[in-house]
Amino acid sequence: MSVDIKHPGPLNIAEFDCHAYPSTSTLLDERCRICIFDRLGIEGDIDQVALRRTHSRIYCSHDVSKLAKIFSTLKQLALDRTLYSKSDAKECKKCIDERMHELVDETWDKLLANPHDPKPLDDLAQKQRKLKGKCAECTREYFLKLLELIKDRMKSATATLRLKPKNYDEAFVACVKPFFVEGVWHPPPSQAHLIDSYDLSDGRGKIKIYEQPKPPSAVLRTRPAGVQAACGST
Repeated sequence: MSVDIKHPGPLNIAEFDCHAYPSTSTLLDERCRICIFDRLGIEGDIDQVALRRTHSRIYCSHDVSKLAKIFSTLKQLALDRTLYSKSDAKECKKCIDERMHELVDETWDKLLANPHDPKPLDDLAQKQRKLKGKCAECTREYFLKLLELIKDRMKSATATLRLKPKNYDEAFVACVKPFFVEGVWHPPPSQAHLIDSYDLSDGRGKIKIYEQPKPPSAVLRTRPAGVQAACGST
């Protein structure tokens, strides 16, 4: 999936070309989350993320980029061999290679797929706790502490977003933009009060007028016919 970073005015927007993707492009999809969080981890600060298809999905929250960067930082910890063992003996190097493979190659995509769920780290830790002897002591002192560190930072990063399996679009403020609409549509402010509405002629859509308390002003929201998933526009 190719990505293009655009800079309209003060915004930094990452546009992913999802036309070849077989299913709906959305952060509700685990495969989509892996791709986006992994790719954005190596980019600069991104204000919005656009998944381009016939109907593009726009994520208007900077938190998408922020979460991706946190995972990128955590992956650097997972690639730091000094956090796996206190020794560089031959047998320890083999153990480090195996554990790094399990964490980075086998487990990391599972974390990107479900940032709200650190269970893959718990499963990996449980496997390591079965070791005995000198390896068990080293494991407790190093590898299990590394897994716990990654888990704690994951939980801290996702706690404020209150991420759940089915609320990624809501948490990251998703809007849907049809191919025939320019710009990004936003919903009216949460405290806005609907004061009037009317239908456009020929079934072309609906106009809603809201009043927002602070600052006192009117907000005009339009919804073209057939655009059920789109957010409101001003």
